[in-house]
Amino acid sequence: SKDVSLCNDQTSTLCGTLEYLAPEILKKEKYSFEVDWWALGVITYELFYKITPFYHRNKENIIQSILNSPPKFSPTTDISVIDFISSLLTKDPKKRGNLETLKYHKFWGNLDLNKVLNKEYQPLFIPCLKSPIDVKYFDPSFTRESPSDSP
Repeated sequence: SKDVSLCNDQTSTLCGTLEYLAPEILKKEKYSFEVDWWALGVITYELFYKITPFYHRNKENIIQSILNSPPKFSPTTDISVIDFISSLLTKDPKKRGNLETLKYHKFWGNLDLNKVLNKEYQPLFIPCLKSPIDVKYFDPSFTRESPSDSP
């Protein structure tokens, strides 16, 4: 994450997981919050298909797909899902979907985003934690790992 001041809301740092990087990051252009909407598109796609939209074994192919190819969808995918994800995965950050353009999208169905914002929905599951650092809901294979910096 990066703290971007209100005076200068752009950065040019190359950081993140390759499959989630927006085209403007890969092109080493200055970028802003639109990269977060791109990442939401990637993770939404991944939640539906269990794979990222530009996945390939070869890193260069991933980069070229992010820069040049549209995401592929199953022919059985609901049109509202395709439209929602495609809006977020628009290559041009100025034309990319965002809260204002997507908050009334059919993708949300009957979900009222104003109620979400105002925390008016009751969650289906509320974890019972003994302390703020209780990790009982996490797989032990993750909680037993030693913390380390990325290479």
